Amino acid sequence: MHFPQRLSELVTISQRTSIALGALLICTSTACTQWGQVKSNGQTSEVSRRMVGAPQVAHSSSSNHSASLAGVFSRGSRTSVGGAGLSASSGKMDRTHCIQQAEISYQRPFTLESVPTRRGLDLAGGLTLIGVGLISLLIVQDNSTTIFSPGDPLYKEPADPTAGYLLSGALIGGGVGWLWHSYRALPKSPKPPTTSGMDNWKEMKFVEASGCGLVPGDSPQPSNDAPSAELTGDIEAKLKQLKKLRAADLISEEEYQEKRRILVNQL
Repeated sequence: MHFPQRLSELVTISQRTSIALGALLICTSTACTQWGQVKSNGQTSEVSRRMVGAPQVAHSSSSNHSASLAGVFSRGSRTSVGGAGLSASSGKMDRTHCIQQAEISYQRPFTLESVPTRRGLDLAGGLTLIGVGLISLLIVQDNSTTIFSPGDPLYKEPADPTAGYLLSGALIGGGVGWLWHSYRALPKSPKPPTTSGMDNWKEMKFVEASGCGLVPGDSPQPSNDAPSAELTGDIEAKLKQLKKLRAADLISEEEYQEKRRILVNQL
């Protein structure tokens, strides 16, 4: 291996080592692995619904398919024939039904459980240190050996590998220590308690309804907004009587206008 190539490899290892050591220092001070929360949802239930608008007729269609296979069956010396061949049938069914828009309120319980998060950063940092240490160990071993013997014109005294072995061992030990620290000491704070709560929301949906008049007895209910004919006639009679009382000066103008306003508002 040529010296420039070895120098390039050493520079690459130095850069990776610096990044890994920097990440190690950051995670050691800020604790990469921390407590996070995982949300678990319970069963959704309907709380209430409020019908909106008027019922309306909707049309839908569905299809069905069926197939049957018959053949010849043998059992010992007995043979039964059930017909041979494949038959299939299909059909389409149209349906008319009554629907109405509804505002439905839902609720769903949930729990928040604390679990360790960002463990992957610790794994990546520790494994990076171990990998860099192993690569540097191989390079140190390669630099400390030579295929030439003393006395050979190309023989050169190998460099002392002690410093390289120490650096490689420190990197590998640092990576192992990082992983041990992550799984034994992190997260540093006590595990937060599990909490629970309730999600509430509303949705607008079309649901099956009645009042479209599709079947006997299912007719839209008359509105109560307009007064009945009987009530209207009674109010008109009271207005005439009130007018006669005012004409006879039996009530004041203020009383007449107040009672007239009340009767008119009932129409």
